[in-house]
Amino acid sequence: KNNGFGYKNRNKFVKMEYSRLARKFLNSYLQVCHGKNFLFRVINKLFFHQLTRKLYNEKSLLAILNVLECETHRELFIEALKEEIYGKEK
Repeated sequence: KNNGFGYKNRNKFVKMEYSRLARKFLNSYLQVCHGKNFLFRVINKLFFHQLTRKLYNEKSLLAILNVLECETHRELFIEALKEEIYGKEK
């Protein structure tokens, strides 16, 4: 029985909700990229969480997107972070 919420409608609904959730979390993810220190959080809150978005122009966002989407860049980034966190190469 088709109640108007068939496969295509469910798929569209899931994509729309996923996009909405992604937009909701974008500021948080960008804050992590910038460094989430106390002073930055206070200033960002005073600017209604728009400061983070102002710090990243389209070119910066595209560079971040490239690192996240490209498997080689992503793996190198992860390895560099691990080296930074767990110990420098001797």
